[in-house]
Amino acid sequence: MDLSAAVTIQRPGAAALDINSIREPADIGSSPISGYMIEQVDFSSVGVNAFVEDTPQVDGVDGYDAYLGGRMITLILSVYGNTYTDFWAKMDALNFALQAMPKAADVSVYPALPVDGQRKLSFSQPKVGGGSYSLYMMVRPVAMPRFAINNASVAGMTERGYSQKVTVQLMAEDPYKYFETAQTFSRTGTGTISVVNTGNTVAWPTVTWNLTSSTATSATLGSDTVSHSASATSITDTFKTAVSTSPTTLTGFAFFSVAPGTSSVSVVGQSGQTISITIRESLL
Repeated sequence: MDLSAAVTIQRPGAAALDINSIREPADIGSSPISGYMIEQVDFSSVGVNAFVEDTPQVDGVDGYDAYLGGRMITLILSVYGNTYTDFWAKMDALNFALQAMPKAADVSVYPALPVDGQRKLSFSQPKVGGGSYSLYMMVRPVAMPRFAINNASVAGMTERGYSQKVTVQLMAEDPYKYFETAQTFSRTGTGTISVVNTGNTVAWPTVTWNLTSSTATSATLGSDTVSHSASATSITDTFKTAVSTSPTTLTGFAFFSVAPGTSSVSVVGQSGQTISITIRESLL
């Protein structure tokens, strides 16, 4: 996470809140300032879940099928206000952004959050060779922001402003850091599609079949194939969750993922039919 750039968290019915709006330590001094600064972030806590069983007549266990669990994220923020009223307004805005199950009365401009309370935490990360990644994780709070009011800092002085350190704890059920923009690769008719994954983890495709005639169609990567019997309608398959908008026509169920690098997906399609493979790359 690049702490010299914006770090925003989605809010219900409002613009995302930049919780790193003060990014230059030199700005903190004798003059009052207003905003948020991330002092420390720890998102390295990702457990590994595995199925285990006892081994007969010996110590230890057998473990297999290991998967990453959720990612725990701890942020230490400094909240600044140039007046006492402004300071508490900043605290209120932070609390509002981190409601467990937020509701929004007016969503005409900005959408409400999903019913499960997950929201987008957006940030950037420097890229090897120059530039940066625009990334996000879907997170939910595991507690309200924690802070102990300190008389010396919050009482403050009008001439110097007001501040308080706050601990924010979040959990990303999906531990991957996703690219902000998805990539789509398409072709018309039978042949191959080169799918390029520039992330460092597997990407799960969403495949859209724009079918126009009653002919079987399929997509194959390695030994895995997803196929549909004769159909003359548009179908969307989400490989990560093995969900199809036309489950009754599914004849092949090996929903594959795309490894980092370039993969060649063989497709069998109808004449004039467009097959689109969309992936959202990610980093660990």
